[in-house]
Amino acid sequence: MGYLFENMEEIDIGAQKRNTAREKQRAEAERQRADEEKQRADEEKQRADEEKQRADEEKQLKIEAEERANALEEEVQRLRKLLKSQEQK
Repeated sequence: MGYLFENMEEIDIGAQKRNTAREKQRAEAERQRADEEKQRADEEKQRADEEKQRADEEKQLKIEAEERANALEEEVQRLRKLLKSQEQK
C-alpha cells in the first residue's frame, strides 16, 4: 500500500479549489454572455416581426386604396355615359 503513495505527486488542495472556483466563474460569465446574446437576438427578431407586420399592413392599405380608386373610376365612367346620353336627348 505504501508503494502506491510513494510515486504520487503532491496535490495542492487550495490551488485546486481556486482553479475550480475560477473555472466556475468563467462558466457563469460565459452563460451570462450567452443569455444576453439570446435576449438581443429575441429583441431583434421581435423588431423584425413588427416591421414585417407594418409592411403587410401598408401593403393591404395600398391594395384597398387601389380598389377604391378603381371603383371611383368606374363610377366616373358610368356618370360620363349617363351625362352623354342625357345630352343627346
